[in-house]
Amino acid sequence: MVTDLQIQVKREMINGRIYKMPPIYDPEHGRAIHGLYRIFSNYCFEKGYEIFSNDTYAILSEDNKPAPDFMIICDTTKITAKGIFGAPDLIVEVLSAGTRKYDRTTKKEIYEKYGVKEYWLIDPRSRTIDVFHLINGKYVMDNTYEFYAKDELIENLERDFEPVTEFKTSLFDDLTISINDIFWGM
Repeated sequence: MVTDLQIQVKREMINGRIYKMPPIYDPEHGRAIHGLYRIFSNYCFEKGYEIFSNDTYAILSEDNKPAPDFMIICDTTKITAKGIFGAPDLIVEVLSAGTRKYDRTTKKEIYEKYGVKEYWLIDPRSRTIDVFHLINGKYVMDNTYEFYAKDELIENLERDFEPVTEFKTSLFDDLTISINDIFWGM
């Protein structure tokens, strides 16, 4: 019988400071990560790209070693047994109550500084995806995509508003991403 529940605390280093990340208990956080794996796994496998989640560090510098919720690395020579050395091509952070501000500010600035080409913020609470592209060394907001339940889609269509239900990323223009696949089960 298990008497103690041990929870591993995620740690990462940003600007030389160690941050202990609060454990995530929200199933919607896990569902969003799972949805991303479902979307990208076969595509990345066929292209020879690699996918990693929050148990792997992106070693951007001696003082910056974040552990993003989800990342894709196209240049697999960056991958070592100790982590990813250099900027991933795509980083996704799934917002939670304890990380919302940190992901929108501090981590976004670090990813921008070290050249992560595309950065997504997924908010399970508002069911939105903010997509940023790195242009001339600065993140530019590409778009905010929103999940609509079936009844919301019908209401919007009746009002002559056609909601966006899928999009393409600037990195992988031959892959269409369904917003429903990211927010499945929510």
